[in-house]
Amino acid sequence: MSARRDEDAGKSLPDVVREGDHRASLIALRDHLAERLLTADKDAAPLARQLQQVLSQLAALPAPESESKLDEIAARRAARRAKATGS
Repeated sequence: MSARRDEDAGKSLPDVVREGDHRASLIALRDHLAERLLTADKDAAPLARQLQQVLSQLAALPAPESESKLDEIAARRAARRAKATGS
């Protein structure tokens, strides 16, 4: 999980969209639609179509700039330390 994704965790869909990051907005929308689809009854088909469209748009975006292995290891270490200290 990228640092950007971690930053967006816990934010509302409108908050993420207001920040103007297209990829983050699509990811937040994807997650929102997937959650709604879990409890959908009669509106499951339109939600599934919307989710598929969002997934297609995400797949069409260029790959995000990847963080270095060192950054990834540092982020994991920081997460483990925060979990261990209860932060």
